[in-house]
Amino acid sequence: MRQLVVTLAGTLIFSTRDGEEFTLRPGDVLLAEDTAGSGHQWRLQGSDPWRRMYVVLANGADVPFVAD
Repeated sequence: MRQLVVTLAGTLIFSTRDGEEFTLRPGDVLLAEDTAGSGHQWRLQGSDPWRRMYVVLANGADVPFVAD
């Protein structure tokens, strides 16, 4: 099920199974479309815990999401 993951606190280095790497900081929103698969990894940057909020999307829901 697709979901939005909103970073509330902490900084995370996220790596996809394809080798793409990016940083998530407070206020960043990640559109997670493959929540059943495996292969992604993450690690904390700094000592603050990663606090996040999940917004589970209904099947077929449109997401007016613009990537930076």
